[in-house]
Parts: sequence; structure tokens; C-alpha cells
Amino acid sequence: MTITIKTTLLNEAQRPNFYFYNNGITVLCTRFNYNALAEKDWQVQVENLQIINGGQTSKTIREVVQAHPTTDFTQVYVLLRLYEVPNNSPETAQLTTDITVATNSQTPVDLKDLKANDQWQKQLTILVEALGYTYKPKKGGRTTANGPKVIASSMAAEAVLATWRAYPHVAKYKKRELFGAYYHRIFKGLNGAQLILAVLVLRYAQRQSENFSSLHRHLAYSSYFMAMLMAQGLLQAQSIQLVALNHQNFNEVLTHWEQHKETLFSTAVNQLNQALKKLYPQGIDKLDPRTLAATFRRGDLLPILSEGS
Repeated sequence: MTITIKTTLLNEAQRPNFYFYNNGITVLCTRFNYNALAEKDWQVQVENLQIINGGQTSKTIREVVQAHPTTDFTQVYVLLRLYEVPNNSPETAQLTTDITVATNSQTPVDLKDLKANDQWQKQLTILVEALGYTYKPKKGGRTTANGPKVIASSMAAEAVLATWRAYPHVAKYKKRELFGAYYHRIFKGLNGAQLILAVLVLRYAQRQSENFSSLHRHLAYSSYFMAMLMAQGLLQAQSIQLVALNHQNFNEVLTHWEQHKETLFSTAVNQLNQALKKLYPQGIDKLDPRTLAATFRRGDLLPILSEGS
């Protein structure tokens, strides 16, 4: 039987174990007080209460209790964490965000939305818009527009980690961690020009990999590696380091990209083919597809590729 909030509440034998099965509820407030001299049945006065983790737990408990008014729930307990965080300074506002992110780390799919209001995401929204694109830190966000000039933060995170941060295997295979464990690595120091070009490169690599996978077997698995190599080639062609890529030279670099992306793609294909030959001298034509896929999932080619860079 699947253990859920509802099934535990409605199962008389399991009901006392609810405390152990549930992760609890985390609540923020601006002020609370209670009578510490009381021995039991403490009454806590709370101001500006806000649930930041456990909303689904609270909602389900309410619905079940209302739907079963004659059921005895007196043996049901739930862990409650109550944090007093005054809301009168930027420091406490940041603390609120940090607590929210930390306590929601067990549900990484929500971390992107939780990060949407932090300073990096706000700044990138402005920087990207200044270059003629739209950045969406949050699903839906302030616009529902779609198109080649609309960039979701999830796509940006994958593209930046694969290209400029040179973690293509992580970008593809650990997407649930991009706004958790890898968030600072991805977004720290990132500007709008770097973000846009990373996305354009990855999008192109993915499209081309689909078109030419029959000619090069590795393209079924290597699009993120291709994006990394193409991005490196783009910087080399402009004779600049990543830190020098900004809004001032964005149009120049973008023009070069548009005019030479086919060449950059072909060069990257050759680089990967050469690296694969070093790793598998016998050739990859008869290599088990699972082995080939695992090669990219583990990042086996990164040391070889770095030797040639």
C-alpha cells in the first residue's frame, strides 16, 4: 500500500504513526510569543503567519478532517517548525528566501520558482530584456509569450552549465539539481549576453544533433557536449575570454555566431570524433549504445577534450 497523507489519516492502525511518516510543516512569522511557565497546552500568539513548506500537508489534513467529522484524530501529530523573521530589512528578507529554499530542497522541481525572486534572477531579467530578449525566471511569470527570443530559466541553466561552465553531462542528466546544488555555479557572475548566447548555442546543437544523428552515432547523446565545444570555439574566434563577453560586444559576437554556426558545429563534431577515437581505439561503430550513452552521462570525454583545448 502506498503511504500517503490521506491513507495514513484514515487508517486507524497507522494514524499514530503520522508524525513519523510526514516531513512536517515549516512556518514563518514576524513575531510570536507564549507563556513559557505553562506546563502544557501552550497558547502561542503569532503575527503574519506564512506556511513556506507543508502547504499540501495542511490542505490535505483540513480536507480529510472536514470530510470525516466523526473520526477520532486526537492521536495524529505533525511536526511544526516556527521561525520568527522580522520583515523590516533586506537581510531578513534574504533570510526568508534562504529558509524557504532550504526547507523545500526535497522537492527540486519547485526550486526554480523559489529562486525566481532572488537578486540574480531579477537582474538577469533586466539585462536580457535590454538585449531584446525575454527571460522567464518562473513558469508563466509576467508573460506567457513564446518564441525564439523567449528564454525560460530552466533552459538558461542547462545551457550555461553545459557551455560556459563546461559541465555538459550534469546539465543533461542532473536537471533536477540545477536550481539546487549547482545554482551558484551556474548563475554567479552571469550576465545577459552570456545567458542568451549559451541558450542559442545549445538550441542549435540540439536541432543539429537530431538532424545528423544518423551520420554520427554520438550525436544521439552528445548535444550538450557539442554546445560546450561550439561555445568555446565562438570565444576563440572572437579572441576573448568569457568575462569579456558582455552587452557591449553582444551584437558583434551574435553576428559571428549567426554567420559561422555551421562551421562551429562541424568543428565540434570533429573534436568529439577525435576524442572518441582516443577513448575507444577500436571505433564506436559496433559499440553498445548503452556504453556510448554512459560515456557522455559520466563525462568520460572531458579530460580528453580539455587536452585539446
